[in-house]
Amino acid sequence: QVKPEDVTRILKDIQKDLVPSNWMFTSELSRISYPVMLNKRVFWLLKNLELNEPIDFDLAIKLLQFKYGFEHKYGFDNMYGKTQQEYSSLELRELLFEFFTFRGKRMMDIAIYNNPISINVRFSEGKLEPSNDLILEYISEFNNIMQEITELIK
Repeated sequence: QVKPEDVTRILKDIQKDLVPSNWMFTSELSRISYPVMLNKRVFWLLKNLELNEPIDFDLAIKLLQFKYGFEHKYGFDNMYGKTQQEYSSLELRELLFEFFTFRGKRMMDIAIYNNPISINVRFSEGKLEPSNDLILEYISEFNNIMQEITELIK
C-alpha cells in the first residue's frame, strides 16, 4: 500500500529504462552479463592471415579499396561523398586499421603491421535475433570475406 500523496513521487523516481551498460568484451556467450541491450550488441570476428611476402603499397591500396567498398555497402561512406581523396602513403596502415571508430553497420579493419596480418570485422546492425543465430550468419559471411581477401593477396 502506498499513500495517495506519495504515488506521483514514487512513479517519478522509478527507473524506466535499462541502465546504459559498460563495455564488455567476451569470447563466450556464457560469460555475458544480463540484461544485454540487443540492439547495441557488436559481434567482432577476427582471424590472422599468414603472408608469403610483405604487403607492398599496391596491395595495401587494394586492401583499402576492399575495406571501403565493404563498409560503403553497409552504410558508411569513408570518402564522405567525395570521388577521390589524397592521403600520404604513411597513412595507409592507419586507414586500414581504425578499430577505435564505429562506422556504419559493419566495419572492417585490417592490421598490416606484422605477419600474420589480422582481419577484423565488426557487425553492429541492431538486430534483435538470438546471438547464437546471428553469430552463425556472421561466421559464414566472415569466411566469405576471408576467402575474398585471400584471393586478393595472391
